Amino acid sequence: MADEIAAAFGAGLFDKPLAIHGELPPGAAAMTERKQRITYRYVEHPNGAGVVIETADPETREAIHAFLRYQILERKNGRSSDRAIGRRDPFPPVPSPLHPSVRST
Repeated sequence: MADEIAAAFGAGLFDKPLAIHGELPPGAAAMTERKQRITYRYVEHPNGAGVVIETADPETREAIHAFLRYQILERKNGRSSDRAIGRRDPFPPVPSPLHPSVRST
C-alpha cells in the first residue's frame, strides 16, 4: 500500500486521504501544485513500509509538514480508517508534530 501511496502522491493525487478523512488535508493542495518539487520514495521497514517525502523548497516543506501534522493528529485521535476497521498500525503515532521521514535536501 505504501508503494501505491508514493506513486499517487508523486502524481499529485490525494484522493485516498480525501476519502479517508472526508476532507482534503491541509497542505495537500500545495503539494499537488508543487509536485515537481517533491520526491516520494517507498521504503520497507521491519514492521511494514513507509513513504519518505523530500523537498529542498521551504514553502513546499511547510505544506508537507502541515499535511503530516494532520495525518499524525488524525491517527492519534483515532479517526484513521485503519483504526476504524481494527487494523494494527505498524507506525504508531509519534509525539513530534513532524514525521521523522520528512527531510530537507
